[in-house]
Amino acid sequence: MRQVQTKRLLVSTSIAAAVFMAAALWLPLFAFDRTAVLDGQFWRLVTCHLTHLDPQHALVNAVGCGLVVTILRDSMSWKAITACVVILASTVSLASVLLWVRIDFAGFSGVLYGLATMAAFALRKRSPWLAGLIAVVLVAGIIAGIAGYSRPWTADVALHTHVVGIAVGAWLGNWIRRNPSRSR
Repeated sequence: MRQVQTKRLLVSTSIAAAVFMAAALWLPLFAFDRTAVLDGQFWRLVTCHLTHLDPQHALVNAVGCGLVVTILRDSMSWKAITACVVILASTVSLASVLLWVRIDFAGFSGVLYGLATMAAFALRKRSPWLAGLIAVVLVAGIIAGIAGYSRPWTADVALHTHVVGIAVGAWLGNWIRRNPSRSR
């Protein structure tokens, strides 16, 4: 079992890193641009989460993605995880368009916060201490964002993406808990 999880971690992290780095090639076409979305470029609602500020930002999100997907793969298919990523990305971006007038943001962290929330739901019975630890880390991330901590790179944290990610992740995690056959 441990070898399977290690393989999942390496594969998930490598895929995420490759996708994030490839997205950098199409940054002008993929980046979040509120005006462009309002003009009908709706793909940006999903693709903007593949863009990052720099390779370090992409790598941190890729490792986080790998860890969370490794947990989710015990109870969800790749298809279900991918569907949840699209739902999370679209919802986080749509909230940015409709509720906040922020012109741009970059990164996968809003989606990652949602996936991590789903992982906490998935672990609630099997490993309650790890589910609790994930919840504490997510809350600490929100508190750090409110306090103005903005990571090693100097960009502002798009805190609203994290909050929306947690809310949608909680809804998806609860839905999957009630409909486990739909996640396979």
